[in-house]
Amino acid sequence: MTRFLKLGALAGLVGGIALALFLRFVGEGPIGDAIALEQQQAHAHDGSTAHEELFSRAAQQLGGMLGAAVYGVCIGAVFVVVFALVRHRLQAKDDWRRAVTTAAVAFTTVSLAPFLKYPANPPAVGALDTIGRRTAL
Repeated sequence: MTRFLKLGALAGLVGGIALALFLRFVGEGPIGDAIALEQQQAHAHDGSTAHEELFSRAAQQLGGMLGAAVYGVCIGAVFVVVFALVRHRLQAKDDWRRAVTTAAVAFTTVSLAPFLKYPANPPAVGALDTIGRRTAL
């Protein structure tokens, strides 16, 4: 089990670093554009600059990248524990195929099914009388 945990944490770390780099090089451009637009609108609206930030943008980026790496390690550890519990029940020939099967099932149940079932912005997002039903779903 210790070997599995080390490998899972390492794989999660690699995935987390990949996520951090993707967020930095792909996601940061539009975020920077949005921040510049927000500052421009704040200056044009009342002649002042935007509010003082608690953390600099560089600290936010570094913290986000570090958080992505830690998240990857945690997800890798959770995956390994689940895999260790179910691997003897899977009919694949080797652990690689068992791990891929477990990952496919996890992706489908945790990410794909909710994505397909629930829209990103539900039609009744502002209706107070539907909060209980939406929360239960």
